[in-house]
Amino acid sequence: MDERLRELRLQEERTFLRSVAREEAMEQPPGRRDSRAPAIVPEPLASDAALCVPNSPKSRRDLSLIAEAVGRSEFLRRLGEGCPEALAQSFAPVWHGPGDT
Repeated sequence: MDERLRELRLQEERTFLRSVAREEAMEQPPGRRDSRAPAIVPEPLASDAALCVPNSPKSRRDLSLIAEAVGRSEFLRRLGEGCPEALAQSFAPVWHGPGDT
């Protein structure tokens, strides 16, 4: 008897899931695609010399501000997981005057 009840329960769940899937398919606009567009990939450089890497000297204060910003941002934390020094060196300090935003 337990096996029969289990089969009935599974059949009810399958029926419910199929009906939900049909409803979701009907709700989508006809011109909308579910897949994403292909990734935008830059053209390869001829050599490493063509790569423009910012190289500005940073004070201890600059490095501490960068470390603080990286610590507050989950994206930057994950970006710099493998090499935090390289991430810090890739930032260039910018000085703003009063009223600049």
